[in-house]
Amino acid sequence: MADTDKPDQPWLMTVPEAARYLRLAESTLNKMRCKEGGPPFATVGERLIRYPEPEAKRWLYARLRHSTRQKLPR
Repeated sequence: MADTDKPDQPWLMTVPEAARYLRLAESTLNKMRCKEGGPPFATVGERLIRYPEPEAKRWLYARLRHSTRQKLPR
């Protein structure tokens, strides 16, 4: 991405950017958003979805486990 293409707030990720960051399919991220299971997001206007990078990272780290027996946070 050229410097002139950088958004004013680079920490706000689009759905495709957040999916790449979290290594998920966009469709998975969309389903998680509808079922209240994914990372926090913001809506800008009626249709624009943005994921704050710090929140996506926090959500991901909250899901780290030491064993498959450990329960995941909701």
